[in-house]
Amino acid sequence: MSYHDGMHRLQVQLTTEQVARLRRVAQRRQVSLSALVREAVDLLPADSPGAREALLATIGRHGGAPPDLAERHDDYVADAFGDG
Repeated sequence: MSYHDGMHRLQVQLTTEQVARLRRVAQRRQVSLSALVREAVDLLPADSPGAREALLATIGRHGGAPPDLAERHDDYVADAFGDG
């Protein structure tokens, strides 16, 4: 059994910015673009009944959030991913 058993090859179209961002992250983490995309896909919410509701139920349950999180959420996400 080889590493690629069970893998499917896909062709996707990304913007120049998306490819550049993927390459920066992959290089920084020393992983392949394919490995990074597989990891991102694994982070997607499960496509099962109630998954979205379960995710939404976690909102507000964790302390320590900045008081302006609702207004500046995009800034915080960009900072967390190094795009800010």
